Amino acid sequence: MILHYLDARYVGGIETHVETIVREQRRTGHDARVLLHDVYEASPAHERFLASGLPVIVAGGFAGLCRWLRVMAPGLLHTHGYKAGILGRLGARVSGVPVVSTFHAGERAPGMVGLYQAIDEQTSFLGTRLAVSRDIALNLPGPSTLIRNFVTPAESPRPEPLEPVFLFAGRLSPEKGPDLFLKLAQMRSEAGDWRLLGDGPMREELVLSLSSPAVMEGFAMNITPWLEKTTALVMTSRKEGLPMAALEAMGLGVPVIAPAIGALPGLIRDGVNGFLYPAGDMDAAARCLDRLTALPRDRRQAMSEDAIATIRAHYSPKTALPAIMQAYLDAGYRPRDKAA
Repeated sequence: MILHYLDARYVGGIETHVETIVREQRRTGHDARVLLHDVYEASPAHERFLASGLPVIVAGGFAGLCRWLRVMAPGLLHTHGYKAGILGRLGARVSGVPVVSTFHAGERAPGMVGLYQAIDEQTSFLGTRLAVSRDIALNLPGPSTLIRNFVTPAESPRPEPLEPVFLFAGRLSPEKGPDLFLKLAQMRSEAGDWRLLGDGPMREELVLSLSSPAVMEGFAMNITPWLEKTTALVMTSRKEGLPMAALEAMGLGVPVIAPAIGALPGLIRDGVNGFLYPAGDMDAAARCLDRLTALPRDRRQAMSEDAIATIRAHYSPKTALPAIMQAYLDAGYRPRDKAA
């Protein structure tokens, strides 16, 4: 049995990654399950995992985690996120369970969260380290294995919407730059409809300062229906790793306009399967938008097909899952059961 342990309230990149990997591991015969640290009063992540049909266990805190590890004796614990990393490695060490930790964050958060991230990194020697981007791997205080995020790509691009729609999908926090997205929407208000999808600590600030044509749509349990009706996903992050939203968009054939930071330059080839601009430069982002809208329909179709081909070749389960399973074996996992 493989337990994927995380502390989740909302649905973001980590939660989407865990859902994808658990589904793929079960599809290939492994008994993989989701282990949530706890359930909170407002917990869309718990609802999303239940709706997915995947087996979900709620630990009920650190003591519950240790109890589940002793009772279930899983073959491996795979942690995701700083809180699950710190507690999961400690619980696994006490329980004698092999542990692997994936490091997802490409940015150091301010305040106490940043302190917890530092503790997570410094205690990572208690398990096997995986990193979703080269920059993240270089920041870890020891050897790690680079295994990129991945999604299951569509067979063909989604139909292009009749009228242009530009979407922001992410946490409303400074590192994701939703304020820059609103600025860009103001600069190119005539280009089409602008929609901002997500929730987070900047929500009230953004509502109070809203003077652009963008519509704040709030939190979405699943961004796929929004991407299917989108001309382009527009990312305005100040810091990034390898964002799941970009992979999900490209996997559907949606071009991504993104800053050239983190692992994004390795994912996006400017003018081929998307567009890149210097982080924070909204004039350059606006020019990328102009380049996209000026393309003839057949060229936009080719860009969508190139986006899917990129995901299929480098960011799909076919490429990532064997590397993950090898990391498990190196950590001490011995597969002995089939998915229940």
